[in-house]
Amino acid sequence: VVLKNVIAKIGEVEYRTLQKAFDAVEEGANTIVLVDDVNVNAAVVLAEGKTATLDLNGKTLTATDYAIENNGTLTITGDGTINGVVYGENGTTTVENGTFNPADGGAYVFLNSTAGTLIINGGTINTGSSYPVYSYNENNKLIINDVIINGKFGCVNAYGTNGSVEINGGTFQMTGVQGKT
Repeated sequence: VVLKNVIAKIGEVEYRTLQKAFDAVEEGANTIVLVDDVNVNAAVVLAEGKTATLDLNGKTLTATDYAIENNGTLTITGDGTINGVVYGENGTTTVENGTFNPADGGAYVFLNSTAGTLIINGGTINTGSSYPVYSYNENNKLIINDVIINGKFGCVNAYGTNGSVEINGGTFQMTGVQGKT
């Protein structure tokens, strides 16, 4: 059976929605490959306890707000683009490459919440209104390696208790001063 309007694949299995591909993730190595550009109206969720790689494969994932909510272990790779927030809640998110922009009118690109780990090993992160990378609450871990971050009022904002921030190279550019345009 050949499916029409295929959005993603895991191996040779095709999926019409990205959420169905995320839901199909099983124990072991799971690489979800985007095979077409996709728009989502709600965050695609990786459940707690699941491990997956999202290969953007040069494609674009666009959301109205949150693009991905990660509660498991997620690696993003593939030189594509995500337009929307990548949100980590108690999970580990690793970014290898790609271009990341906020949703229309949005401020953040990466949000790292309670006990989450965010590792950014490359790529370009842009926002025109606030901090592109925002890590908050307790026990967060944020590691940034050789990334390009373009923000308006700052590039990285981290606060909370018992968390850590490690920055190892990269280019960080701010285009505005808070309160001024």
